[in-house]
Amino acid sequence: MATRQLVKALSDNLPMNVPILALVDGDAYGIDILSVYKHGSTALRHENDRLAANRVEWLGLWSSELTTLGIPKDALLPITKYDEKKARKLLQRDGVPAAWR
Repeated sequence: MATRQLVKALSDNLPMNVPILALVDGDAYGIDILSVYKHGSTALRHENDRLAANRVEWLGLWSSELTTLGIPKDALLPITKYDEKKARKLLQRDGVPAAWR
């Protein structure tokens, strides 16, 4: 929570021309982390006004970019049942931007 408070304070106080970027993995776990910083968490829904930093933007690779970089599919880790479960839960969440889906 302390890190989220810091990011929220930066978001609220830095000039708008200073971007606030999150470098996260382009998988469901990374997107979930980004979502918590940007929109807040469901577990601490009552704290979202105090902790959510809506200026946070994703800095990192989209999974759709991997082929354009010449990374073969067999070089990637296979998706586990836990990865799939995490992704399905993320897709069910309200407010997840279409681009993240």
